[in-house]
Amino acid sequence: MNWPVVAALVLVLQVPSLPIVMKFSGPSLGILVALVAVVILAGAVWFAVSGRGRLYHALANPLWGLAALVLLTVMIAIAYPILDARKALGVGSDQDDCVLLIAGNILSGLAPYACNHSYFGNPCSTGLGMVLPALPLAIVNAYPFGISLALAGCAALLERLLAGGWAANLFLLLFLLSPELIRQALTGSDYPLIGCGALAAVLMLRRGGGWIWGGALLLGMVAASRVPLLYLVFLPGFLLWSVDRRQAVQVTLLAILIGGGLTAAGYLPDPTLYSPLHVLRSAKSGLSSVSSDILAASLCFAGTVVLILLARHSSLAGWLAAAAVALVVPLAIPVL
Repeated sequence: MNWPVVAALVLVLQVPSLPIVMKFSGPSLGILVALVAVVILAGAVWFAVSGRGRLYHALANPLWGLAALVLLTVMIAIAYPILDARKALGVGSDQDDCVLLIAGNILSGLAPYACNHSYFGNPCSTGLGMVLPALPLAIVNAYPFGISLALAGCAALLERLLAGGWAANLFLLLFLLSPELIRQALTGSDYPLIGCGALAAVLMLRRGGGWIWGGALLLGMVAASRVPLLYLVFLPGFLLWSVDRRQAVQVTLLAILIGGGLTAAGYLPDPTLYSPLHVLRSAKSGLSSVSSDILAASLCFAGTVVLILLARHSSLAGWLAAAAVALVVPLAIPVL
């Protein structure tokens, strides 16, 4: 792992935590504290994975990863009920509300979006690609622990792909060192689950063989988790194009089938109830409908061009960078 990869990894995990740091230390001091923390953490990670000394070998001990998962699970078990109870006061986070609400609709035999507003009155933007995997956990009232299972799955894939426990343990430890990711995990947000799904899908595509079909299936579900992420169904084709073009087309078609099918399953029962489209409607504020659509499509096209260029690299870092670009580009749509 080279220095740019380490720096990018730390930045991706820590920059989203900047608002939390600034909330308690003020804008100027918060930025300074965050920068110092990123530099120190990046240096520590680089030293740990450079293969020097005992720290590198200690990081390969599976007990580190197990301890991280147990700690996170205990934190969720304690904090989630407390934070969830704040709904009665009209405060807190509703990021878990829509997943459980839509899952409840399905389990009750109703149309998926029969009830489609959170307790704050916000329209639900969650797609069926995120709801269906949560159904078994919703049945046993264990949805908050889904992030622990997702992290464990990603860690197992990292260990198998990179033939060493250090990558899996580093991934888990860096997750725990990100205040924003911890906040989302404790409030039941599905954003970390979407990220874990994308990471696992890329790792499976990278593994090759029969794994690519699982990666395409998983990426199709990730694409169907939010309307702006639908174009992720083309990611398998971009990644595999330089490896095997025929296979690239096949796995892309599978991802399109899964992503499109899940989206259609939520939309077709009653298009007037399909609340995830509110993201695109809100994106058009301030611009005409046609102008907004053209600008959004142009941004996605520009993102895919960059994606293709990044995916030409055969390294795992290049593939993960391509996936990161694909996830970041749609974030521009809601602010149009």
